Amino acid sequence: MPIHHACEVVLGMGMRAELDGTRLLVGNPALLGHKGVALTDEAQGWTERLRRGGETFICLAHDEDLIGLLGVSAPYAPRPGPSSSSCEISASPAWCCSPATHPRPHR
Repeated sequence: MPIHHACEVVLGMGMRAELDGTRLLVGNPALLGHKGVALTDEAQGWTERLRRGGETFICLAHDEDLIGLLGVSAPYAPRPGPSSSSCEISASPAWCCSPATHPRPHR
């Protein structure tokens, strides 16, 4: 996280930070809704695709605009060794946009 003026962790939802007069949100749709940022129908479609694919998604918002979704998965992949419960985590951008452009799917 870059140097910021204020930071709020919302338990079970994500976090909010203020940076140079702007607000950044990183978390789930409940956090965005709580802070007044709505998911578009298209973004909701992407969240459903991610859920069906077994991925957790993280919403990214700048001020009042949703600017992206990040899908994260941790498929179970046992490795030989003392602990067979370790796994690898992968992340991939699923959908992103900026306030000045239209959404661009990345999958």
